Amino acid sequence: MKNTDMHKPVKVERKDIYFKPDKKRVLARFFSLGEERTIKVIKRALELTESERKEVFGQVLRSYTKDIVVLSIFSNVILSV
Repeated sequence: MKNTDMHKPVKVERKDIYFKPDKKRVLARFFSLGEERTIKVIKRALELTESERKEVFGQVLRSYTKDIVVLSIFSNVILSV
């Protein structure tokens, strides 16, 4: 391929098709921070006070869901640990 071929205009035709997320089809993927970083994160989490845990957990849930029912169910279960 010649260098000039890379800069040719591309014709784009827009369609009225939209991809919308379906939370029933979301896959979780394991993410490793490495052993040392994982230990630091866990230690920091364990040092949080109850009110700090509630605040951080609420922030995380709000960033991943808009469903108030799910928020209240999970916060009652997890924050009581």
